[in-house]
Amino acid sequence: MLGLFLLAAVLIGLIVYGGYVFSMLIVGDTNQDILHEVFKSIISITLGLAIYDLAKQIFEYEVIVKSFHHYDDQQYKVLGKFLISIVIALAIETLMAVFKIALGDHTQMLLAFYLLIGTTLMFIGLGYFYKTIALTSKPEEH
Repeated sequence: MLGLFLLAAVLIGLIVYGGYVFSMLIVGDTNQDILHEVFKSIISITLGLAIYDLAKQIFEYEVIVKSFHHYDDQQYKVLGKFLISIVIALAIETLMAVFKIALGDHTQMLLAFYLLIGTTLMFIGLGYFYKTIALTSKPEEH
């Protein structure tokens, strides 16, 4: 439970920081690099939401499922949901990198390409994970 509270503190800090950066951009100094600050805000909020999803999955599995139900494949479902949130967060970060490059920062193009490849491989791995889980969780026919 202590881990959940620490994750909650981190995610609240990240979301508040993202909101702070964005609000300072709106009401603050106009000499700032607007796109860099918007990207920083979106990255911290996205990371906070991914951590929220992780904490929620851990809480549901450790507190609710273990207390009331005893499903053998529940841990795979929790892991799958967490991997989905990670892939979504990575896809958002990949889009952010591509948009940043499209706006003129061509020095990071190779890193964005690697991020795109990594996100694609994680998506393929997630599909394989679900295919493997679906094959192993089918009841045996006699």
